[in-house]
Amino acid sequence: MLTIGGVSPCRALCASLSVVLLTGTASARAEASKRVGPAQRLLVDEVVAAVATQTIMLSEVRAEARIQLLETHGPGAAALAPSRGLLAATLQRMIDQRLVLLEMDSLRTFELDKVEVEAALSRFRGRFGSLAVYEAFTRQQDLTDEEVGQVLARQIRYARYIDSKVKLAGAVRQGEAEELCAKELRRPPAPAELDACAHKLLLERYRRVTEEVLTELKKRVDVRILDPLADAAGAL
Repeated sequence: MLTIGGVSPCRALCASLSVVLLTGTASARAEASKRVGPAQRLLVDEVVAAVATQTIMLSEVRAEARIQLLETHGPGAAALAPSRGLLAATLQRMIDQRLVLLEMDSLRTFELDKVEVEAALSRFRGRFGSLAVYEAFTRQQDLTDEEVGQVLARQIRYARYIDSKVKLAGAVRQGEAEELCAKELRRPPAPAELDACAHKLLLERYRRVTEEVLTELKKRVDVRILDPLADAAGAL
């Protein structure tokens, strides 16, 4: 798997997005409680999107957003509720993953065995510091180990598929990094600056290849978004 400082570009992009979208939630919960009276009925769950015949429920989006927050920010994020913007970004990522997984399943590629899934689940549990804290989180989210493992497996398979496409596009050459540095710095770069330019080029290539892959898959698969989970302006 392609990595940047030991982290795959896919995870680097997801982590940066969650940092931008992470917000405090106490005020949001207080505001929500003002809008919902005691006699009002609350919607428990709803279908927010469908990819081919696979539906995505709002509860799934919330759970996956919390998993992403925990992977990025650690167990302290367990007490936070995802913002509306983070839910919208998570929904889009889940749609993208399902598009890619449908393609991989049809080709029978990048399949994971039980050992790999268990290893990913073990690493995720380790983020909590203790088994009791992890179990409290899964109870709160009404998640089983199997469901958490499925989320982690989707992330791994998606990243490996995109990585394979990026590799086909070719590695970032030193000359490309030197050219970018020369344009931005207007002087010979130091080794660390050259690495930073190569890093930037790799992320740009990763974004471009990902967009090309998803655009092609969307031509062949029906995607319906019933609730984009964005605000009224459509912004994240």
